[in-house]
Amino acid sequence: MGRALTRRAALALAGAVALAAWLAWGGARSPSFLRDEAPALWLRAEDAAVLVARRGADPFARYRVRFVAPGTGSPFALSLRAPGWTEVVLDHRLAAPVTRGDRRVWLAAAPGVHELTIIARGDFGPPVIWAAAPELGVYSGRSWEASSDDGKTWGPARDAARPLEAPDFAALPGASSGFLATLPWLIAWLALGAWMSRRGRQADRLVFAAAAAAWLVLAAAALAFLRPGLGYDAYWHADYAGRLARTWRLPAPGDAWQTFQAPLYYALCAPLWSWATALGREPTVFMRLPSLLSGFILGWACRRFVAAARPGRPDLAAAAGLLGWFLPANLYIAQTPSNEPLAAALAALFLAECARVRPGGLTTRRAAGLGAVFGAALLTKATAALALAPAAILLLPAAPKRGRARAAAALALAAFAAGGWFYARTWMLYGAPLVGGWNPARGIRWWQDPGYRSAGDFLRFGAALRRPFYAGLNGFWDALYSTLWNDGWQSGVPSLFWLAPRPLLWQAAGAWWGLVPSALIARGLWAGLRRRDAYSGAALLGLFAGLAAALRLFLTVAIYSTVKASYLLGLAPLAALALCDGLDSFSDAPRTGWWALLAAWAAVAFRGALAL
Repeated sequence: MGRALTRRAALALAGAVALAAWLAWGGARSPSFLRDEAPALWLRAEDAAVLVARRGADPFARYRVRFVAPGTGSPFALSLRAPGWTEVVLDHRLAAPVTRGDRRVWLAAAPGVHELTIIARGDFGPPVIWAAAPELGVYSGRSWEASSDDGKTWGPARDAARPLEAPDFAALPGASSGFLATLPWLIAWLALGAWMSRRGRQADRLVFAAAAAAWLVLAAAALAFLRPGLGYDAYWHADYAGRLARTWRLPAPGDAWQTFQAPLYYALCAPLWSWATALGREPTVFMRLPSLLSGFILGWACRRFVAAARPGRPDLAAAAGLLGWFLPANLYIAQTPSNEPLAAALAALFLAECARVRPGGLTTRRAAGLGAVFGAALLTKATAALALAPAAILLLPAAPKRGRARAAAALALAAFAAGGWFYARTWMLYGAPLVGGWNPARGIRWWQDPGYRSAGDFLRFGAALRRPFYAGLNGFWDALYSTLWNDGWQSGVPSLFWLAPRPLLWQAAGAWWGLVPSALIARGLWAGLRRRDAYSGAALLGLFAGLAAALRLFLTVAIYSTVKASYLLGLAPLAALALCDGLDSFSDAPRTGWWALLAAWAAVAFRGALAL
């Protein structure tokens, strides 16, 4: 094992251990993390997820169990845990009044059969409980019953650690049926990919031309066939743009659902909002235009990054463009009114331009330009900050030693002038540089299922390869995979009635085809451990940091839609480099086969996202 591999492998292992420890520490402190102590289980009343945000009164649930008290009749201790409020009823009489949080209750019961009932109310989450009375052998578990309608109907209590279900979406096509149904249509694409594997610059030009045509068709179809309002909080994004168009004043984070966001995208959309309103049209349709353009720029930035990192390899630049332009997370979010495509495009451009700076070539002027691009990305969405760590790896060898401090200062000042001021302003006015949409300080009280996390949420994977639609309810890895290679949350649509007119079989097929780029990226990251260049180091660090941030957010904000691969789209150039390195690690014949599979994957991804 070479010295570079030994060093980077050791760092990767240390990083993985540190990440696991960080998450474990966060779980131990988080009130929304359910810590089991066998044999008792955490219980909930329902197993079907409510897919819309809950903004009304906190829900109630009742849990009951019958037990036999011993002949001594001695008082017994009941340990009770709940993130919300609970009261304890024994034999239909109040035994312990309403209290919030964990507690220990002493109960007295004469010898014989008794009924214990626990009434729970959620607090920014579902009414889940954990109970244990060891002296009686009573532990919350599958023998308990639950009711969510004030005791009118009862059924078996559910193990809260089991993933919730979305029954309506489970009826949609599965990944295997989609794969088999669409496979005969891909023979020509497999042949095209094999041909491209040996064409170098011709392949690069072909991918660019095909991507340009594909995105024009995608844009036309999105504008013509997708209903207004499709997308995550689409109408609230339009509301923000409308507020700026009317007043040209920054709103407070709590003024409306999306006004906590950075303002650049909405400022660009304000004239579109005014134009659409003047014409009597729905603004959300016109607000797709910046997103569509940003999505195309993201693919171009991936190609540009790899062309700089691996000069003289137009075949690898073509593969990078193929990933960036046809990445499902990019294809789907770019068809909706959202600040995420623009933030991703600017962050990706920032990384691509950092990659183009050669050793010793980072002048003060160029550093200021890079800072302005990075600041603009921050002024669009805070997730752009994930690009800073890999950019530092790229720029460190590019800055001359004597001018390093001056270049860093120029970059920082330009970034602050372009976008950092917004976070300084937020800090001064609201006490923190970032006010997230989930922050109770906004005065908007809401939550979403499941409302808590358990250890299994970080360990399970596989639902996305069976039924990819809303597979993210199964845990973090299924959520990340299904939103990266599919439209896992269906652009925020919570009902089959509102599904976009896209081919579900092709979407489902994308779950299996997503294994192709996944395998190449994994192989490329492994190859990156052996390389000594800054580009591979940036890819390893950036993708690890992005994964760590996504995991931490998943733990901290316990709602199902926390995990969306579109949050990490600004790091797409790093994934593109890993994919290209994985592709390049094969000899000629296997590389041809992987090129064929990659072309077929791109065709599946595009057809699944095309509204017709």
